[in-house]
Amino acid sequence: MEQASSLQEGKMTDLKTSLLEFLKSNCRGRDRAWPIDMLAGYFHADEREVRECLRRLNLEGQPVVTLTRKPYGAYFTSSQDDLDAYWRSLNSRVLKTLERMRAVNKIKTKEFVRDQMELFE
Repeated sequence: MEQASSLQEGKMTDLKTSLLEFLKSNCRGRDRAWPIDMLAGYFHADEREVRECLRRLNLEGQPVVTLTRKPYGAYFTSSQDDLDAYWRSLNSRVLKTLERMRAVNKIKTKEFVRDQMELFE
């Protein structure tokens, strides 16, 4: 099992390296962004794997941006404005996610209290 995990990690590292080189060579700037599904097809990978590699590249300090609006896709940037816009997009998504998490937590609490009240009926 440990060997399979090691092989998977090696595959992910290879994909991440190849993806970074591809983005640097072919996808510099917003107008040259490649959609995630096209990147996945190009690298014979799953879209989740590509997204994970893009996330890891950011964690390693690479200025790789993903777009949630047209033209969609991922690209390598050297623009501070692009990075600022990307940061705002990520911030907006995390705030919306936290808002939903709070709502779900309230629902869970409400359901728990209702279930507990039924015990006393």
